[in-house]
Amino acid sequence: MSEKTLEGLWFNSRDANGNVVWQGNVIEKINDKVYVVQFYEWLLGEESCMKLFFVEDMMNWDFYKTVDKMREAIR
Repeated sequence: MSEKTLEGLWFNSRDANGNVVWQGNVIEKINDKVYVVQFYEWLLGEESCMKLFFVEDMMNWDFYKTVDKMREAIR
């Protein structure tokens, strides 16, 4: 049985009004509670900074298998 992970998924995070705040890619699982995420700039879509996030802080994010699916979701 394969291990469930967020690694490799694309995401959008939203504020309380449903507006997309961040877009990015989950790039590495540090442990069962922490992941490294890569953020992308809105204007040019280029890589921005990377940050560590606890899984519980990602619970309301929308996750996608591909970058194209993520982009389609915010159109």
